[in-house]
Amino acid sequence: MNKIQGTEDEELSTESSGDKSQVGWLVTVQEKSEKLLGSLPSEVMNLEGGEESAKDPIFRFLKREVAVAIKLLNKVRQDLNQLILMAKGEAKSNNELREIAKNIFNDTVPKVWEVYPSLELNITEWILDLKNRINQLNTITKSDDYGKSNLWLGGLIFPEAY
Repeated sequence: MNKIQGTEDEELSTESSGDKSQVGWLVTVQEKSEKLLGSLPSEVMNLEGGEESAKDPIFRFLKREVAVAIKLLNKVRQDLNQLILMAKGEAKSNNELREIAKNIFNDTVPKVWEVYPSLELNITEWILDLKNRINQLNTITKSDDYGKSNLWLGGLIFPEAY
């Protein structure tokens, strides 16, 4: 029964009121998730362009970069929010969420978030790297030259496509 409920090898302590309190490692995961979520940008700005822009290969490349970044940022933000709710006991856990929680507790990047190749970074470094990549994409979407100047090639998700 404990394995089904996800409480295997965990002792749930009880408060004086008799309610179940959080497991120690879940408290750590909740705090870490809240910090990581707070350091992430809120959105990736979409790249707008007309028919003339669609003929430009740099524009099409950046459009794909932005689309992948939007999808990745939404996934990371959603997973972190779900982890916080799970740690508070307000949401049910599933296998993927438990795996992400273990990764965050062990300070490693979850496999489902590894969209682009990177060095072996801990979770905090990876979140900062993602933030820098998204900030660059947001700067590029605001510029008129699509980032032809001051472009951090290593900060692109798929730099080989550039």
